[in-house]
Amino acid sequence: MMPALTIDHMIYTLSEIALHCNYHPPQQGSTRKFISEENQHRLQVLNLISLLFVTGGSGDVAAVSLHATSSKRIELCYSKNRPCTPDEKAYITELFTIATDPTSSGETKFSRLLKLVLRKCKDKIITRLHKLCNQLRFLDGPDVFLFVNLNSRAGAGHSPEATQCIAQIRELVGTERYPLDSSLIDFLKRWFQQLLCSLQPGSCFDMHANRHLVYDTIIISHLLANNPQAALIPDPTLVRPIRKLGNYRAAIWVTIEELAKLNVAGECRVSIKEIVPPPPNTQFPSDFLPILNECARDNGTTEVTKEDLSNAYPQEMWTLPRAREIPLQTSVHCECSLALSFAKSHLNSRIPATLIIGISKLPCRWCHEFLFAFHNSYPHITIHFPPFGGKLKSEWTLPPETPSEVVSGMHKRLNEEIKQVLARSIGTRVSHQIPLHPPAVIWRWGSETEDEVIGNQHRYCGLCIHLRVRPKWRYCWRHRRFGSHC
Repeated sequence: MMPALTIDHMIYTLSEIALHCNYHPPQQGSTRKFISEENQHRLQVLNLISLLFVTGGSGDVAAVSLHATSSKRIELCYSKNRPCTPDEKAYITELFTIATDPTSSGETKFSRLLKLVLRKCKDKIITRLHKLCNQLRFLDGPDVFLFVNLNSRAGAGHSPEATQCIAQIRELVGTERYPLDSSLIDFLKRWFQQLLCSLQPGSCFDMHANRHLVYDTIIISHLLANNPQAALIPDPTLVRPIRKLGNYRAAIWVTIEELAKLNVAGECRVSIKEIVPPPPNTQFPSDFLPILNECARDNGTTEVTKEDLSNAYPQEMWTLPRAREIPLQTSVHCECSLALSFAKSHLNSRIPATLIIGISKLPCRWCHEFLFAFHNSYPHITIHFPPFGGKLKSEWTLPPETPSEVVSGMHKRLNEEIKQVLARSIGTRVSHQIPLHPPAVIWRWGSETEDEVIGNQHRYCGLCIHLRVRPKWRYCWRHRRFGSHC
């Protein structure tokens, strides 16, 4: 006998069905509140700042919020999917100490911060460099290095934007590497070749030895990805990895500018607070099918089998997994930890409160469901966050001390979705119960006497509307299934 089903069980079940079947969650309305243009800009700024908190590899995620208080204080709150190490905390403190240094110019701050980020965020930067190089190798051909073809359109090479982009790149690398008589295309070919030689597949990339190459690569990537000429990139698959590298330059500049904007008088101090997530929690070791059938028993419906799910979601169906050998470890996502920490101080007050959360990765669907349920339960609390990234995470779990109203609202939405999956699976099972002995009657399709020949026991489905529609669960001999619609 399984224990009482929790939200974690239902989320795990729906995520696994989406992973192994052609299942798409139903459209249940937007989970995001309307956001003003000003708040949208601040959200984009915070998304970039959060990138500087990612010191690990591809699995590392960070969420941040930043705002000025009435007590001459700039409050920075951040959270990750795991507790930060002492070295990471020291790095974050140093990051904002440099960014708010009143004795340094903007250019000096940028140079110091980029060198610091190259040391502390090297794992993530190297991952993005490899993604760019892998794409360049994939495009191996005669046009492999035609990244920005400034001459592919008439007059494009003489536009002010293109001229400014070329001048900035030449000023960065110098005329020895980018001679005055050399085109941007020739320079980019040499730059890409140097990257490919430095990042060989299977080899360990030495960030310290190649720090000048990476420094220049980040700035050049930002100039190219944000230049209007980037619309002329022949292969769009290059745009994303180039832009993601250039985001480090943008993140450093917006950090400097945002802190300067919040501290116009120069009297505010930065208060940094980490919202520490709880440790991973082992929830359940079994696969999703027993959990789904437990939901079926709770809802008073028929239990389903793997074949039912395969028939209900047949396209691109994979082999359904066996029970997990290792118990599933769930974790609280960083944006949920940050949102709950903010909301706790506003639950008993009806004064409108707004929080903007920047995240280094687009949030999963369950984070959206959590924040949506939070706003439904407490309408005076508005939390702005990035859009849904298209992923359903099986290991998601609710933050501790989540209000019961939020838990109930989320449980209701998930239970309704489980019911829809069960109803479709059972309905498909009925439609596949083809009689063993169809009537031994041969008729000409479309004749006027078909209904008389088949009799009242068998009707046509919805696709046979040109003959006669009977909206009942009857067997359609033409389409070999039950139902009013095929």
